[in-house]
Amino acid sequence: ANSVDVAVYRYDAVDGWEARGSLAPPATAGVWGYSMALNYAGDMVAVGFVSTDGNSDAVYVFAYDEAAQLWRPVGDALTGSVSGSFGARVAMNRGGTRVAVSAVTEDSSRGAVRLFDLVHSPTSQPTGRPSTQPSAQPSPLPSGQPSRQPSAMPSLDLATTLKTLLQQGAALDDGSAASEFGFALSASQDGGRVAVGAPYANDGDGAVFVFDYAAGVWSQVHAALSSSTTGALFGYAVALSATGDT
Repeated sequence: ANSVDVAVYRYDAVDGWEARGSLAPPATAGVWGYSMALNYAGDMVAVGFVSTDGNSDAVYVFAYDEAAQLWRPVGDALTGSVSGSFGARVAMNRGGTRVAVSAVTEDSSRGAVRLFDLVHSPTSQPTGRPSTQPSAQPSPLPSGQPSRQPSAMPSLDLATTLKTLLQQGAALDDGSAASEFGFALSASQDGGRVAVGAPYANDGDGAVFVFDYAAGVWSQVHAALSSSTTGALFGYAVALSATGDT
């Protein structure tokens, strides 16, 4: 059956929680709102849709039009590989200009994560389509590397026509089978660092990978994090601080 609308509420100190509109699901059967992420201001939202047939998985991004009092779509729907549960997890940076999306069952549950940026106009691949580059398996950065400096994200005027989301860099995975890489996902405030959980890596011991993105290239931040407990499903949930240092 088709899912119900996603409802958005805003808190008012006098009137309490007030409805701020709703987002209707696609016509295809599936789970609308399988995952969600908001920007800092609460005026942009990414909504994951995992379809019943596995052929229509997508993430939809909306921006709130204060004057019209409604949510408007930002660009086309973001899509990934067929039958990969693309949109099972989403993360958004503070400004709403960067969205990370995982597809946890892609490639026989190996899993993958893709990054999309809101840009002024398309210059290469079509809007929302995944890159044809092979999945990236970055080498860890040397230990002792200086702390990452958060990258500056442009402040974009959503009232203009810059409503294009393009994939940045290659898709990420951890290179191991059936790890469900992307089962958990979190981004720093600027979206330049992501933490990715793969709870079924290493026969269910689990692992967490942290990556930095800069100048079109992903770099793994040191070695993967893991637990000493057998079967811990380490990485089932993850969270990053605003700076990405915790």
